[in-house]
Amino acid sequence: MKGRQTKLTTRITQLQENLQQAEEHGEKMKKAAERGPKFLGRYLANISHEIRTPLNAIIGFSDGILQANSIETVGKHAQVILNESEHLLRLINEMLDHAKIEAGKIDLENRPVDLLWLLESVVSSSSVLAKNKELKLNVSKESNVPQYITGDSLRIRQILMNLVNNAVKFTEHGSVSIHVEAPVLEEGQTGVRFSITDTGMGIAKDKQEMIFESFTQADVSTTRKFGGTGLGTSISKQLVEMMGGQIGLESEPGNGSTFWFDIPYDECEEPTEDDQLALVSEHREFEPEHVKNIHILIVEDYEPNQDVAKLHLENSGHTVDIACNGQEAVDMCENNTYELIIMDVQMPVMDGYDATKNIRSGASSCRNIPIMGLTANAEKDTQQACLEAGMNDVATKPIRRKPLLNAINKLISQTDGDSTASSDRESPHDAPGETQKKNEPLDYESAAEEFGSIEVVKELSGRLIDNIEKQIKIMKEAMETNDMESLRRESHSVKGGAATLEAMPISEIAKQLEELSKTSKIDEIPDVFENFINEFERLREFVSDFSQLKKINSESDDKKLNT
Repeated sequence: MKGRQTKLTTRITQLQENLQQAEEHGEKMKKAAERGPKFLGRYLANISHEIRTPLNAIIGFSDGILQANSIETVGKHAQVILNESEHLLRLINEMLDHAKIEAGKIDLENRPVDLLWLLESVVSSSSVLAKNKELKLNVSKESNVPQYITGDSLRIRQILMNLVNNAVKFTEHGSVSIHVEAPVLEEGQTGVRFSITDTGMGIAKDKQEMIFESFTQADVSTTRKFGGTGLGTSISKQLVEMMGGQIGLESEPGNGSTFWFDIPYDECEEPTEDDQLALVSEHREFEPEHVKNIHILIVEDYEPNQDVAKLHLENSGHTVDIACNGQEAVDMCENNTYELIIMDVQMPVMDGYDATKNIRSGASSCRNIPIMGLTANAEKDTQQACLEAGMNDVATKPIRRKPLLNAINKLISQTDGDSTASSDRESPHDAPGETQKKNEPLDYESAAEEFGSIEVVKELSGRLIDNIEKQIKIMKEAMETNDMESLRRESHSVKGGAATLEAMPISEIAKQLEELSKTSKIDEIPDVFENFINEFERLREFVSDFSQLKKINSESDDKKLNT
């Protein structure tokens, strides 16, 4: 009897403990449920305020331009409109990123990332804001940190920009410092740690848990004073965790904060030529240089976008026609001659995909000209669909002058390079010395203008040679086994990498190999491949001749002195 009472007492005690735990859990759930709508409501109020603020400025200063009576006033108002539009775009991008992460729609890349250029890019973008607040922006890197890691360059940069810009925003005096080290992570995995330290206001202990939650900032006064959606740190946390890393912070009120995140990475091989060129283009932006005036067809159904694109192109000297949908574009190509088409993707009547396919399969003079897709959707699937439809390149909206003109100039240069490289005859209109330049295996001067310096071109051209050597072995093996897909893939890679580096002769021959590998003209491949090998030997000899580089450097220095 006594034993039964003891068991019963024990059982009652357990039930009471379980009940108490259930009540505590229920209370937590209740608070969380109450907290959710509260924070969501606060977020919506913040978003409404954040969007209305730049919109008010855009509308107000646009009206001011209509009433302005001087060019100086128009210029000042236009600059404000541009700044506020950029701010509005950042807000929208934050909301879209958060929605994509929540829906599992973000795919991470895994390719070489150049940490040096990445840090330079972040510092360059954040330095203006820091300078305006008279803050020092410091960067340091420990010696064991590799230059290249594997990962998603765009997303790592996004995390850094979020944290660095937050540090600058919440720091009134002193400095913001970025430090990179290479600690050994859990289970002996290699990783990189980024730490962003500021001398700002700091964050109270009881507020720190909220920092990485969606829709929240430390408190309401922070939002009122500094603005923002409260999504930046939340997005950063989610991206870091998607990469298999961790993020955290250390802070005391009045003593600043340190935000840090770790990213694990695999051993990174030396970047290929295509990777290296992609790294360059990701982190360097150049002022567009005019190539030549051409006749361009813009296919776009939204009138303001038509006006913006036409403004940029006509100011650059190009002649522009407008088609309001894909069917109009097909019809206009039947009756007119163009040298480039800018094709929107989403349009009524006929979309950009079908219009491109119609133009490519038709008999008009536009059948083989470059077509550049234009889309507001930066997803990989959309870009791939554009290329599969027959477009040569894809640009994303909103339309900006530099990226648009650079993309157009690249397409025009490639088209011109193809035509000049395929002809060995001297034109009677060539200026003295121009024929020699056209026949050179690689145009170092043009490449240096594109990539910023001769030293960069020297390094990239060396990588190009090493890469093509490896590809030649694969191409020979593909020919022996009649593997035309491998031959096409390698030829396409050489064509793009060589053209980007201004090595147009070998790019043209690679293009011929690529085209032949798609057809039944297999018997023509050996002769073209022999030309390819001969051109490669000529290119290798030319690249190894560093006296040519010294001559170019000397001439460049002379020009600067004369200037």
